[in-house]
Parts: sequence; C-alpha cells; structure tokens
Amino acid sequence: MTQISKKSFSSSLLISIAACLWVVALVASLALGGDDILMRMGAVGAAALSAGLVLCAARPVSWPSGVILPALALSAVWVAASVLWSDARAITIMMVPTFLVFPLLTIAVAALRCDDLLRFIRVAGAGGFAVIAALCVWALVQYYALPDMLVAGQVREPFANPNAYASFLNCAIFAALAVAFVAAGRVRMMAWGLIALILIAQATISSRGGLFVLMGGIVVLTLLEPRMIRAQIKPLLACIGAGVAGLIATLIFAQDGQATMFSRMANIADHPDNFILGRTAIWDAAVGIVARYPILGTGYGTFFLHYPYVRTPVDEWSGGFMAHNDYLQILIETGPVGVVVMAVILAAAVMAMVRMRKTQSGDGQRVVASVLFCGVGAVVAHAIFDFPFYTLPIMLVLPLMMAVWMVCASGSDAPRRSALFGHRYADLALVVALVAGMGVWAQTMLGERALVTAERLFQQDDVNGFAAKVNEGHSIGMGMNDRSYAMAARIPMGIIVGKGSRINDAEKQALVAQADNLLTAAQRHNPFRPGYYMQQAELATMAGTHWPSWMPDAEALLRHALTIDPRYLPARKRLAVFLAQNKRGDEAYEVLKQGLDRVYLDRVGEAIEYYDDVLAMADKRGEGDDPLIQRARAEQVRAQAVQSRAIRKSMARKAAE
Repeated sequence: MTQISKKSFSSSLLISIAACLWVVALVASLALGGDDILMRMGAVGAAALSAGLVLCAARPVSWPSGVILPALALSAVWVAASVLWSDARAITIMMVPTFLVFPLLTIAVAALRCDDLLRFIRVAGAGGFAVIAALCVWALVQYYALPDMLVAGQVREPFANPNAYASFLNCAIFAALAVAFVAAGRVRMMAWGLIALILIAQATISSRGGLFVLMGGIVVLTLLEPRMIRAQIKPLLACIGAGVAGLIATLIFAQDGQATMFSRMANIADHPDNFILGRTAIWDAAVGIVARYPILGTGYGTFFLHYPYVRTPVDEWSGGFMAHNDYLQILIETGPVGVVVMAVILAAAVMAMVRMRKTQSGDGQRVVASVLFCGVGAVVAHAIFDFPFYTLPIMLVLPLMMAVWMVCASGSDAPRRSALFGHRYADLALVVALVAGMGVWAQTMLGERALVTAERLFQQDDVNGFAAKVNEGHSIGMGMNDRSYAMAARIPMGIIVGKGSRINDAEKQALVAQADNLLTAAQRHNPFRPGYYMQQAELATMAGTHWPSWMPDAEALLRHALTIDPRYLPARKRLAVFLAQNKRGDEAYEVLKQGLDRVYLDRVGEAIEYYDDVLAMADKRGEGDDPLIQRARAEQVRAQAVQSRAIRKSMARKAAE
C-alpha cells in the first residue's frame, strides 16, 4: 500500500509540474516580441519537457484507439522530413518545432486517464485562465489607452495580426464554455466571467474572420447540444450582452483612425486591403508555386522565399510571409502528403464525433466533447483564410483541446492502444528521431541568435564584435545557415574597403576569392535570397580587374536578383546607380520606373527612399506630369503616413516600458 501511495504521489507531482511547464511555454510563446529566438527556444523546450513528463507519469502508456493519433504522428514525421528536400534547410529546421508541438502535446495528453487528466487540466487551466484574462485586458489597454500601438487601427500585439489574436481567444472561449457547462460553484462563475471578458476583447480587436468562425462554432454547438444551450441560456445571453456592450464602446470611444467591427464590415469588399481580394490575390499567385513543386513541396516554413516569384501587384499590403490559407501553404511546403494526412485527421474526427453521438447519452462527457469539437472546428475553419497553424500560442492551446476531446469522445470503457505505430520499437524510433531533431534545432537556433547579434553589431560599426559573432554563428550552425556564409563574406569585403590602397594585388585577389566562395556557398544553401546576389555584385564592383572573367559581372548579378524578386528595392536602386555611373541614364530611369508597380509597403523605409529617387529623376527629366509619376507621388504620401504611424507606435511602446 505504501508503494502504491508513493507511486501515486510521484505521478501527481509529475503531472502538476508538466502542467506548469505548459503554462511557462504559453507565456514564453506570447513574449516573442523581445529576444524572440531565446523565447521561442524556451517555449518549445518547455512544451517538449511537459510532454515528456506527462508520458512518464502516464506509464504504462496507452492511447484512445483510432487513426487520429497515428495520423498526427505521421504528420510530425513528414513535416520534419521536409528538412531533407527543403530549399533552405536552416529556415525549415527553425520553423518545424512550431508545428511539432501540436502532435507532440496531443499525443502526450491523450495518454492520461480520468483523475490524471483532470489534474493536468486543473493546473494548466488555472494558469491559462490568468494568461487569457491578461491578454483580454491588454487588448483593451492598447485600444483605449495606447492607440499609437495599433496597426492600421487594430489591436495585434503580441500576435502577428488581429486574426491570430482573435483565433487564440476563440480557442479560449470554447475551452471556457466546456468548463462552464459542467462545473459548479465558483469555478463556473469564473468561467462565465472569462467568456464575457473574451467577448469584450473580441469586439475591441475587430477581427472579421474571428467573428465569422466564432458565430459558426456557436451555431454548430447549438445544433449539437440544444438542451445544454437552453439550460445555460441566461449566462450565455449575459456574456453576449457584454460583447455587444464592447462593440458599442468602440463606437463611442474610438479615435480617428481606429477600426471598429462596424467599419471593418463596411469595407469588407471595397477597400484596397479588403478581406476577399487581398487573400484571393495571394492564393491565385501561390498556386504557381505548387506547379513548380508538385510532389514534395518546398520545405516547411519556406513559402515566403518562393512567393516573390509569383507575387502580383494586386497583393499590395501583405508582408508576403504567409499564404493566409494554411491548407494551401502546407500543400506548397510539404506536398500532397501533408494535406492528405490533415484531411484524414479531419475526416476521422468527424466520424468519431458521429459515433460518439450514437453511443453516448447527453452526459457531461459528451457535452465537453461537443464543445471542444466546435472549438477545434473554429480554428480549422479560420485556417482557410489565415494562419493559426503557424502561430505558436495557438499550437500550444489546440493540442490540449484536441486531447481532451479525444478522451471524452472515445468513452471511458473504449479499448486503448499501447503503441501508435503497432510496435513499441517503431514508437521508440520516433522518440529517438524527435530528440535528435530537437538537438539539431537548438543548435541551429543558437547559431541564428549569434547572427542576429552580429547584424546589430554591424549596424553599430563594431567590426571586431561583428566578426566574432559571425564566426560563432557559423561554427554553432555547422555551416547549415546560408546567412552565416553571407555575413562571413562581409569580413574580407570589409578588409578590402578598410585597407584601400594599402592592400597589394595578391592580398586583394585572395580576399576577393574568399568572399566569393562564401557568397557562392550562401547561394547554394538558399538560392532564393536576392540580397546574396546583390552582395556579390558589390564584391564584383569592389574587385575590379581581380574579378574572374568567367563570373557574371555586377549588372548581371543585380538583374538576377530582380528576377528572383522584382520588388526587392535595394537591388533595383543599386542597378540604377550602376547604370547611371556608366552613363546609361535612360536605362537607369526605366529600371526605376519599372519598379513603381512593385512597391509594397511592408518595408516602408525602403519604399520612401525609392520614391525619393525616382521622383527626383523624373523632375530632373521634366516628366513630372507622367500619370505613373503622379501616382507615385500619391503613394509616397501614403508611405510617409504609414511610417509616421509606425514611429508613433514605437514611441508609445517605449513610453509603456
């Protein structure tokens, strides 16, 4: 009896620690605005350790039967394997853990049973309650007290955009509904209070996509559990009333330029940044990447490298980093296999829900399963026009909802499996591969952090510190990072510039060869970065007669950079300068004019400098009345307004700190 008690206590302690680590991972994932590399490492590391402790506490391990968990494990293997054929392996290695935490935590938490699962959810739920409540309050503070922190009039910090913020809070709403429907007393009141606070925050964030999927999820939940909805109609209506009050407050207290849900709905189809045209432009262009990589894809996390090839002028406002459709982006990056595995998981989830409703009565377990099913479905629907599966905080909350849903949907007396892939050795191989992959990922991330520090030192003209950090990043990254090669090439190039006429021909030729070899290695590891070819053009100009005759000259390299990304303004400006210096002013002007339809405001500083150059040249040539030039003047004013808002936002953030 004493041994059993000790074992039980040990298991309970491990589960509590694992839940606390999950909360730590969630907080770290939301704090990526600081040293994002260390925070991301901390978040992923805490999540992986949490999953490991859960599996240790759940021994002997067994899982609900069915194809969902094996399919999740297969998706993890396939996404990780995309490193092998990725066009930019270092980027894929750094991005893969954002996806892997989802299957890893789902598989781990689904192994818990009864009291152990409840203990994990209680501890994680308590920490999650505090984090989510703080996020809701922070949204209100940004909107009403710190309006300069808003982007395009909307709340987005600490997420990439308002839709990610809203999608995360939608997960929290359905998780809180599951608690409110089955809990009693103070816990129930706190759950309803949190739901009301989330709805007020959602009204403030003004995410159209978030509102659409939330309404859809509530409608589906009403169809699945009409009795429960009727039984809880009073607190539910009270929470909806709080959300409506939040909407009215935005109308009353919103300042000039601040978005409201009403203004967002009003311009849903007639604004340059509209909901429909902006996304369909990305999707239509991104299909061209699928045609080029139809089997294996480009490698997880590399969409942004290939999108400049196919981007059209219609897509003016997006940063070009995401496809705003996770299923299309997964198809692009992992090929048909990745999408098919996701489809299998979704189909199996729907079938499991149908079977559960046929076999189980309307007890609390079925209600929880129905609510969480709608919550997961809301995220799945949101992924059609945004990127929740690429947002780390969502990928930490979603697996807990998925795992609890699976346990509730399978029933307490359902058969369980002791191996995901049919044999314990296959599962052991998966664990070994995961641990090895985490080691490679950590090493790559540390190398990346050294390179980020090197870039900062380079901007501060700290040559010695820059060289030391480049060498550190290059050695840590094991030569896998293309950026380490390109940054290392700056060292011999800097020596050539620094010594000037004091360097002899032999030394200069050796330094040119060293820099060229490093840049060639960077291009070989990642041939889709136009900056590497522009840097090589600088080297060609610097080398002069020491540049090999069989190599492309500076003009050819700059034109190749523009072939890769026609909207890469630094290369366009550099090419225009090169042509002007060689007394080819007409060609230089045409190069600048050709870029006017390719200026996007995601890098507003570069855009303003570019407009300054082309407008000055147009005025000098007496072509100021050209309609294209007049439009460029208007775009310059808009770019300056965007920059002013960004400056005010930065000043507000510093004041808040």
